[in-house]
Amino acid sequence: MRSVPDGENSFLLRCRSPTLRSRSRTSSTTEWRMSRISQVLHTKGSDVVTVSSDNKVSDLLELLVGRNIGAVVVTADGTADSTVIGIVSERDVVNRAHGRGGELMATPVSEIMSTEVVSCAPEDEVDSLMHTMTERRIRHLPVEIGRAHV
Repeated sequence: MRSVPDGENSFLLRCRSPTLRSRSRTSSTTEWRMSRISQVLHTKGSDVVTVSSDNKVSDLLELLVGRNIGAVVVTADGTADSTVIGIVSERDVVNRAHGRGGELMATPVSEIMSTEVVSCAPEDEVDSLMHTMTERRIRHLPVEIGRAHV
């Protein structure tokens, strides 16, 4: 588990899916064996959805709803090849909407995004990440694969 350094590329993984663990039967008990993020990527795919920090919250919501996703990676210029500068989720929008109402729609993403981005790598174990996500109270993790998005 590490923070995304400047210049590192990533894609987003939401670690609350039944595909994260696989079951195996041993004698009379059922036990869960640990899976690696690389196995999840193989199953779920590795598309990157990004947004620029200059985009308006209304644009963000259109993207979240249109793609049926809960969070996007914020990059310097909104492209997958750019530097990761934050992450923004539907929960970020909901938490800010309470006090700001409709005016929030014209607000830049940079005002509601989280700039401390915790990420993981394909070789990380899912069980460990689930613990970290619970401990840090986060729901989404970008997955870093070298310096290129996958």
